[in-house]
Parts: sequence; C-alpha cells; structure tokens
Amino acid sequence: MELFADPFGTDATNAPEMFQLERIEIQNNSERKRAFAEHDLLTFYGQYVTSDLFPNLSQHALRFLSLFGSTYCCEQLFSMMKNIRSKSRSLLTDTHLSGILRIATSSVRADIDSLCKQKQSQISH
Repeated sequence: MELFADPFGTDATNAPEMFQLERIEIQNNSERKRAFAEHDLLTFYGQYVTSDLFPNLSQHALRFLSLFGSTYCCEQLFSMMKNIRSKSRSLLTDTHLSGILRIATSSVRADIDSLCKQKQSQISH
C-alpha cells in the first residue's frame, strides 16, 4: 500500500525487487515528483506512470484503484438487499431475492404500457 500511496516517500531498496528499478527511475525524475505533489493519485498514475514506461508500477496502481470501485458496488448491492429483505418481507426465498435484486440493479426499464397491451385480460363467461 505504501508503494502506491507515496512512491517518493520511502527507500526504493525496501520495495519488492520487481518494483525497484521503476521506483528509482520515478524518484530521480523531478517532473514526476512535481506532478505527484500537484495532482491527486488518480491523475498522477493515469498521466505520469504509463504502462509502457512503468509496467509493474502501473499494474500495481490499477489493482489498488479498482479495489475501491468494486468495494463500492458490493456495498451498494448489500444495502439494496437489506432494504428489500426487511421484516415485512423476511419470507422471501433466495430465488425471489435474486430476481428482485436483478431488477433493482438493472439499467433496463420495463415498458409497462407495452406489456399490458400484450397481455390478454381474463374474459368472463
């Protein structure tokens, strides 16, 4: 985590071997040092630590940056599930809950009018 959060703050020889050369090169580059001080981590790694010059460090940064996005999605899903499975709906089966979560998280919206027109009403005798 320290390697990702502050590539200039620690000694490069303490880093894992696969990162040492790239880290030394970054630490000795004044332009990148200035960019790190002026920008946030996302901008710094996106613009100044490119995969063609620093393949190991950029891959390491991508892992950390994607970690937070996937955690957010997971937390959001559990929050929806908690709201769906309340005390009044505690008897939902896992199959029903799965279907409701799929509908709740889908970006596709149902065209209710069209569905109603396709359905034939029950005709009394």
